[in-house]
Amino acid sequence: MAGDWGTGSNGFTTNNDVAKWDGGTATVSSKYQYRRVKVRTSPWGVPLTEARHLFDNSAMSIYGVRPSKFAITIQRAEYRDMSDNLVEVCKFNGAGSYTLQPLIYDFIWHDPLAGALLPDTDYWLDLYDNSPDGSAFPVMLTRYLAGECSTTGNSDLSLTTPNKTQVFTPIGGMFGPSCFLAKGCPAGRAVALLIGTSIADYTTDGVPFINDRGVSGFIQKGLNANSQGARIDVFSAARFSTNMSTVYQDNLGDGQSGVNGPTRSLVTHLKAIFGALGQSKPPFNVVVSEHGRNDVNRGFAAMKIVATAMYNAIRQAWPGIPIAQTTTPPSTNFGGAPSNNTAWTTEADQTADANNGTTGSWADWTAWVLAGGDGLINVSIDSAAPIRNGSKWKEQSFSATFLDAAAQSLDLRTATVRLSAQAPVGATLVFEPGTANTGSSGLDFQRSYNVLTTAANANGGFDTTLRPASRSPSFADFTKSGGPSYQLQYGHAAGATVKLSLTNDGIHPNEMAQGLMAAQVTAAKPAIASLAAAYEAAA
Repeated sequence: MAGDWGTGSNGFTTNNDVAKWDGGTATVSSKYQYRRVKVRTSPWGVPLTEARHLFDNSAMSIYGVRPSKFAITIQRAEYRDMSDNLVEVCKFNGAGSYTLQPLIYDFIWHDPLAGALLPDTDYWLDLYDNSPDGSAFPVMLTRYLAGECSTTGNSDLSLTTPNKTQVFTPIGGMFGPSCFLAKGCPAGRAVALLIGTSIADYTTDGVPFINDRGVSGFIQKGLNANSQGARIDVFSAARFSTNMSTVYQDNLGDGQSGVNGPTRSLVTHLKAIFGALGQSKPPFNVVVSEHGRNDVNRGFAAMKIVATAMYNAIRQAWPGIPIAQTTTPPSTNFGGAPSNNTAWTTEADQTADANNGTTGSWADWTAWVLAGGDGLINVSIDSAAPIRNGSKWKEQSFSATFLDAAAQSLDLRTATVRLSAQAPVGATLVFEPGTANTGSSGLDFQRSYNVLTTAANANGGFDTTLRPASRSPSFADFTKSGGPSYQLQYGHAAGATVKLSLTNDGIHPNEMAQGLMAAQVTAAKPAIASLAAAYEAAA
């Protein structure tokens, strides 16, 4: 769009097989933004009435929910069907626009739509907004506290001025709706609130590994699977780098007093935004927690204290609500020499610190969760079971060789390699034998590649398309200064060995591991649904 307007975004798209928010051609001087978001209604089988979106001028940080420092004016929001026909213009307290104020956790639900949305149907939500303080590229906005980027490299969201430069960011940051609700959900149907860390917030599970309904993340996929009972819809409040204290502790200390103001806990903020709907019970009837990984280094005794406080805060906010808790994957370093392609491919080459070992707080936490957490946990989900052996990432039996030589200049965004065996889609292949570790930030990006597709080659073997592995496959690109690129860093002769791992960094499960973990969540669906229905009936 011309003039002061930023470009439109079609939401979650792919660019060279990497998930990203489509920033298009917006410029750093764009103070008006347009965004198009696809809305997929739930498959409840009945029309959805009083549908509404939440627009929130704050965001979850690693220290809790923080208010934005910048006012945002929603100029227009409208629903369109997939043929681009106008369905309804959204109103805000009867008006066609609304300005969200800064520093006060301002939010608004647009007025309930007068019409009914069809179930299991795609719609567009078109949003026009502006900020008088200016902005940046749609995928790189610090003003909305969603773009984890800054000119100083500070990922703490504590800037006092808008970011007006192109800065690499792992998570999209364009302002938009943060929650969708509607009436029409059948009585007794389970709907989950998800809380957790980067392991649960899509960070290591992105395009093209989303399911048929556009869902990614092992808990979301597991609950949304159309097996073991009806799909369970999820409201995700998981956020990378958070921990249990973020869920329940207001004004969590962050060393930034006065910069962004005090923080709210997630429970405090959710109580406020859902309380504004004027109903006595929340729009969910079960809480699923993945928290644990970012609390392990506290030591197990301290973990139990903060876990108990977290569960109690949730039940104080929503008395009697059932809680499901998952186990967390291992955390290890690989001990193989840089000349070996063994990064997390063998158990023998992995090491763990005292907190993450077989006798550390990670092991004690796993046992405590599976034992019901002193009666605080209603459903224990051993999601990490398929991917661990003891406290190590489970070794995979896969091994293959290059059937053709691969030149160092090979660009894995567009090219394929031919391997002797068929690698699982979503797995991480590890190679670069005989070379030094030149990875970035201590990780071995150049030697690890995620499998996108695989197909038999008429001349033998399997054509395998890859992309550079990262802790976050949703990163927009890997070409920032000093970082890895899409190209192979070293050439490979035919016969070079390729191995497989379930992680790219020793902490986060890759897409293959996320799929294995999702199956564990799916198996727990009947227990979750039963408890959710009982809670809703009692509430």
